[in-house]
Amino acid sequence: MVPKKGKYTRTDEIKNNMSRLKKDGYADGKLKSWNKGRKENRKEVLEKQSKSHIGQSAWNKGKTDLPKHSEEHKEKIRKKLKGRIISEDHRKNMSKGRIGMKFSEKHKKQISMSKKGVPNYKTRGKKHSEETKLKISESRKGKAMNNKNRLGHTPSEETKKKLRLAAIKYINEHCGGITPMLGHNEKGILDELQEEYGYDIIRQYQVEGYFLDGYIKELKLAIEVYEKPKDKERDIRRQQQIEKKLGCKFLRIRDYNKRTKMKGGNKK
Repeated sequence: MVPKKGKYTRTDEIKNNMSRLKKDGYADGKLKSWNKGRKENRKEVLEKQSKSHIGQSAWNKGKTDLPKHSEEHKEKIRKKLKGRIISEDHRKNMSKGRIGMKFSEKHKKQISMSKKGVPNYKTRGKKHSEETKLKISESRKGKAMNNKNRLGHTPSEETKKKLRLAAIKYINEHCGGITPMLGHNEKGILDELQEEYGYDIIRQYQVEGYFLDGYIKELKLAIEVYEKPKDKERDIRRQQQIEKKLGCKFLRIRDYNKRTKMKGGNKK
């Protein structure tokens, strides 16, 4: 033994000898593990503890003066839990442990919204005090330009597509479905084209998170009816994405010149 400040530490040689003696003892049957054969008893103890906690509040409920972890400690915890895979047995045990727990109506509503995929369900309907708003504002100062989701950053086309599709999915699931706006003459124009070409025109055809006014699958023809001028640059990007996805051609029908003349004639 090597003394060190009133304590002692075991040398590597002593540790190796002790490890070897233990292994030999277990192999010969002379030594037995203290918890050998107590697995079933341990399960019973855990079940009793779980049942005894049913209906009880958490020990830290409502307490605000508890010690907080330092940022360094939080980072260690995050690294330790990163990539952790929870087994099915562990999940089942966690589920059993929640049996009999009583939730408030507010908590039940939040659980329901989280399962449905409602965004920001925890803070939905919550109002911050003026003091909290000021603190949030102060904490965000100088960070906006460095944050990719804020000022100074343009999302990629792939990100924009994901946002469009997510918005459509949310509206379909929670708002009774999406209904694109139709132009004044759009239906009549598409009906005439359908009769002329002899093919069915699919109305409001969805592709890449966009809605085409009309689409003929047999001809691979996308039809757009414009009743007012649009942003050319944005419209070109939109067309390129749709053409890449469908391998189609575009037919643009400008109806706004006719409508503008009609409005001007009515004014006179």
